[in-house]
Amino acid sequence: MKIWTLAQAVYGVDFYRLWVDAAWGLPRQVVIPEPSRQAAAVMLGVSADGEFAPPSQAAGEALFDTVLAEVSAAMGIPASTCRQMEFTWLHTQPQFIPATPHDNADFAAMACFLLEGRDVDIRHVITAVRTQWLAALEASAYRPAASVTRIQERIYA
Repeated sequence: MKIWTLAQAVYGVDFYRLWVDAAWGLPRQVVIPEPSRQAAAVMLGVSADGEFAPPSQAAGEALFDTVLAEVSAAMGIPASTCRQMEFTWLHTQPQFIPATPHDNADFAAMACFLLEGRDVDIRHVITAVRTQWLAALEASAYRPAASVTRIQERIYA
């Protein structure tokens, strides 16, 4: 689960290990430090209904790094303080993805990022990341191809 990874990045404590230890009857006393970071997992969609063929993992990671850099610049956040933790395409083969997701399968990718400091409300950064992702994907060679037949099937289903 990503929640364990995010919590460890923010607090520096392996909560999953603590949970497993507690499940085995070995509870540990831990002092939870005041966090100096924030982290988020975001689902990343597409801007228009269509058939989406994800590029390589490396291309997706590079695109997400670009998105984080652009969001950082736009929000006045030092680029070094906002960095990618993880990026994953949710599909490896071409797949129809709607612009309005109905469940987690209706997204192109999932990513986690870390924001150093507590000066910026990460909720605003998340909104900006989702918006910039759509713009970056649309401007790239990876944007979804319109699929009129699939769109009609969904409308008339």
